[in-house]
Amino acid sequence: MRALYLLPTLLFLAPETATTIRFEPKADVSVTKTFTQKADLEASAVEITLSGMEDDPAIDLSMSWERSHAFTDTYLSSADGKANKLRRKFGDLEHEIQGELAVESMGFNGEESSHAAGESALTGKAVTFTRDADDADAVEVAWVEGEGGPDELLEGLLVDTDLLGFLPTKDVAVGDSWDVPGDALVRLLVPGGASATELESDGDEASLEMTIVGLNLVFLSQFEEIVGESQSCDATATFTGEREVDGVRMAVLKLDVELETARDVSEVMRAFLENLDDEDVTAELTGCDMTVALEATGELLWNLDAGHVHGLDLKGDLRIEMERGVEVDAQGQEITVDLILELEGELTLTLTVE
Repeated sequence: MRALYLLPTLLFLAPETATTIRFEPKADVSVTKTFTQKADLEASAVEITLSGMEDDPAIDLSMSWERSHAFTDTYLSSADGKANKLRRKFGDLEHEIQGELAVESMGFNGEESSHAAGESALTGKAVTFTRDADDADAVEVAWVEGEGGPDELLEGLLVDTDLLGFLPTKDVAVGDSWDVPGDALVRLLVPGGASATELESDGDEASLEMTIVGLNLVFLSQFEEIVGESQSCDATATFTGEREVDGVRMAVLKLDVELETARDVSEVMRAFLENLDDEDVTAELTGCDMTVALEATGELLWNLDAGHVHGLDLKGDLRIEMERGVEVDAQGQEITVDLILELEGELTLTLTVE
């Protein structure tokens, strides 16, 4: 009889069942992943200095963009929580931006409407990623025979699009939390790596003055050009339990993110200045630094039965800061233009898997 009295206490003390959340897809399984990124931003602060004289410009700047990256990954072989060989077929990789910009200052006045769209040169092509047997961090990427293109398009491609950096390193129980490294979040902002997307504008052409000052909306929308390495990251994932989706078991991870990255983008910005179409004006960049900060919350679904990512929804506050200097020679008149720009708004990131 004493054992029966003790039974409720023993049940109460019994440990919770642990859940294994691991990357282990079956060989030759194919999944189509679509990453979508939407942003709406407005200028919150602008400071322009012309040849040492501070200007207090009236700025009205708003911009939005939407990027969609779709590709089909076939897991050829995997081990130890990583893909050893993976084939990727690129579907539509599209980018569209729209913005309005008006500047009134002592240097110049101008208004522009921007609309640009583009598709990646990778669309329709296919590559294979092969992990080095002796170095788990080394991955070779090569074209699939008959489905390739110029080798420069291979530069910057990343094998992991399953968001492996968000997973726990051990079995977890409901309520367990763990840190998410900054590089995992940076890769989410640039899924799959370089997209090789070229934008063509059908809005107003970027004026000479706007380009020199540094208010180029097309440039500001290209995350893969402006996102650098993580400088600070305070991000956690929490296992909140399981959910059934279309008869499939999903692990639900709640995400809380605070990320800041920084990058010297002088080489990228220099290309914009080199394309200035004016024989009487030359512009030399003296420096250009970008900071991208994100504070967001969301949810990641992991397919426990198939062993790969199923979906993601992340939404929060985005801030982009730019500090840029340029020396201009306009028909013999030398002008130094320094710009500090801050954009703030909302960013939404989603991933759907079929």
